[in-house]
Amino acid sequence: MLGDPDGESSVNRLSSASLTALAAWAILAGAARAEDAPVTMAVHHAVYKLSLLSGKGSNAPASASGVIDFDFTGSRCDGYTSNLRQLVELQPAEGDSKLNDVRNNTFEDAAATQFTFKTTSSTDGDAASDVAGRAERDADGKIAVTLKTPAGHASFPAEALFPIQHMRRIIAAAEHGDKILSAEVYDGSDTGLKLYHTLTVIGAPITKAPDDAAAKVASLKDVRRWPVVISYFAGDKDQPDYVLSSDLYENGISRALKLDYGDFVLSGVLDQLTVGAPAACDK
Repeated sequence: MLGDPDGESSVNRLSSASLTALAAWAILAGAARAEDAPVTMAVHHAVYKLSLLSGKGSNAPASASGVIDFDFTGSRCDGYTSNLRQLVELQPAEGDSKLNDVRNNTFEDAAATQFTFKTTSSTDGDAASDVAGRAERDADGKIAVTLKTPAGHASFPAEALFPIQHMRRIIAAAEHGDKILSAEVYDGSDTGLKLYHTLTVIGAPITKAPDDAAAKVASLKDVRRWPVVISYFAGDKDQPDYVLSSDLYENGISRALKLDYGDFVLSGVLDQLTVGAPAACDK
């Protein structure tokens, strides 16, 4: 999952998300749904340097800079935890700059039956706002959401995916040679009561060597990756709320981020990357 610089949390999600679109995944021996592919994720810590790629209209900032710090741990036996912090300083055409700070923590069990989340956001050091809660699937697969902060409830259909489950589907689609994936996704972002419709476009496998921190990780040398573009639509909107692009490795690591918020686009260059040893059940 990735944080919206205006203070909202956005997926890619790696997710967190987001960003993250920043993780990929495995079936737990017989526990995950049959349609979820056996994709093994990499435990990793990644740091992305953010800068303004482009802007349009009167709401676009004159400049922007920042960082995403993303930590991903867990296994296909125990589930996965992501911790993300995104700091973005936006300088408008007129007036003082604004520093947006978003922190996001999630846990998703490997069977995609439970998902917990907490997002804390603030601007210029003002009082932080929190969105925290838990989502669980019932025996029919339907999702029940209970928000702790602020209090609230929601329910979503069984076809809705959690963030890691969504990324599992994207990677499985890429491995299968599919070019398009459409899915409903619940990631706890914004108010915690929103379901996104997503459309993912998957390009041909990338053969060119990376020119960032990924090039220094020997274990990534022969790992496949694809360019992916994920558009997130809220409600019945014709235009996406935001679009997340990246080069996505088959083990869930992302590089060459691009975060399109409509008025402006941020580039995220992979500056640091550490890949951890796989858990025993991931070997």
